[in-house]
Amino acid sequence: MNKKLVYAWVLGLLLLFGMMNEAHAQQSKPIRGIAAAEHSGHMSSGTPSETAAPSVTAVQRAADSPGALAAYVASLLAVGLASLLMTLKVRRSGAILPAMSGMMAAMSIGMLASLLIGTIAGVMIGEMLIPTVIAVACGMLAGYFAGGPFGLLASMDGMLAGLMGGLMGAMLGVMAAGEHPLGMVLFLDLVFFIVLIPLYVLVNEGRRVGEAADLELANEPVKMELAVMESDSVR
Repeated sequence: MNKKLVYAWVLGLLLLFGMMNEAHAQQSKPIRGIAAAEHSGHMSSGTPSETAAPSVTAVQRAADSPGALAAYVASLLAVGLASLLMTLKVRRSGAILPAMSGMMAAMSIGMLASLLIGTIAGVMIGEMLIPTVIAVACGMLAGYFAGGPFGLLASMDGMLAGLMGGLMGAMLGVMAAGEHPLGMVLFLDLVFFIVLIPLYVLVNEGRRVGEAADLELANEPVKMELAVMESDSVR
C-alpha cells in the first residue's frame, strides 16, 4: 500500500506540473499577439484599458523575479514531500494509533496540503479553475490515504478537509497574486511547518500509548498464570 501511495503522489505531482505548463502556454499566446500588434503599431489607437486588460496576469508574473519562481517551486516540492512523509508515517502507525488521533491527522494533512498547493498554484497560474482542481484533488487524495487505516469515517474527514482547503487555497492564491504573493507563500509555509510539528508529536505520543496498551494486553495472560501459581503455592 505504501508503494501505491508513493505512485499516487508522483502521478499527482506530474499532473500538477503538466497542467501548470499548459496553463502558462495558453496564457502566453494572447500576450505574444498583443506584443506583436503593439510593435507593428496596429494597436496604437486603442484605449489604455483595452490594451492593458488582457495582460494583467503577465504583468504580475513579469514583476516577480526568477528567484520568486524558484521559491514557489521549492515551496511546492517541500509541501508535497512533507505531506507524503507524514501520510506514510500515519499509515505505518495505523494499527496502534487511536482512532481520534488518526482522524485529526487525516484532517490536518488534507487541509494543509490542499491549502498550500492551492495557494501556490493560484499565485503561479493566476486563475481559479486549474489551481482549484489540482489542490482539491491532491488534498482529497492525501486525506483519504492518511485516514484509510482508521476506517471510512476518518477517510471522509480527510477528504472533506482537503476539499475545503483546496477551495480556500486557490481563492487566496489568486487574490494574493496582485499584492505580495511571495510573502503570502512564505507565511503559509511557516504556518504549515508550525502545525506539522505538533501533529508529528501527536502521532508519536499516540503510537507510544498504543504500544503500551498492546504490551499490557500481551502480558495479561502471564500475570494471570503467575497469580494462579502463587495461589497454588499458598495452598
